[in-house]
Amino acid sequence: MLTLSISAVLIRSVINNHIQAYSIVGSPDYMSPEVLTQEGYGEEVDWWSLGVIFFEMILGFPPFGGDTPEEVFEVILFLSGRNLF
Repeated sequence: MLTLSISAVLIRSVINNHIQAYSIVGSPDYMSPEVLTQEGYGEEVDWWSLGVIFFEMILGFPPFGGDTPEEVFEVILFLSGRNLF
């Protein structure tokens, strides 16, 4: 499991009474497409990460594979339909 942590300045803005974050923090295997594309996100990304953790706990490997963090990002974005690379 990759334990690389990417951090950035946390920027929040209030949009329609919802707080959105634009930071990139965490391990690549658990980042949601919203985090990777820096579109702004809310609490839903926590549910994404929890689902990834459950998947890994049950099957023993993460759902999105890759040899480098960039490959993991590409797979997550491709499977979500947000291919940016």
